[in-house]
Amino acid sequence: MSNLDVLRNLTENLPSLGTLLEKKEKGFVEYSVKYGTCFGIKLLWDNSIAVQKAFMSKGTVLPDHVHDLEKEILIVFKGNLVINKENYTTNLSAGELSEILPGESHSMFASTDTWLIAITIPAEEGYPNGR
Repeated sequence: MSNLDVLRNLTENLPSLGTLLEKKEKGFVEYSVKYGTCFGIKLLWDNSIAVQKAFMSKGTVLPDHVHDLEKEILIVFKGNLVINKENYTTNLSAGELSEILPGESHSMFASTDTWLIAITIPAEEGYPNGR
């Protein structure tokens, strides 16, 4: 089984998007964005690492922001994500990842409905701090 298949299996039994948004079950974090929908579901959370399964609807824009102390690793397993960093733009599709270093300014745009795994080291609520 490929790594991409393993990542897809993580969301295989997820409820529908509508159900997730209605229930907002334990571990659900909704992010405030100007356009679209963005939320995360906490998979692992302790002081040293945070792992969440995240969804960004097509057209969602996460404005430019910085994680002062945290390294962020984003792994797309369904859809397409454009990440604008300080000096360049990265287009990610299923199976691809990007590493964002502490203090590195970045923004994101979902060009399709996109599922990803977001890892922050050390743990943090996310963009930024679950707002």
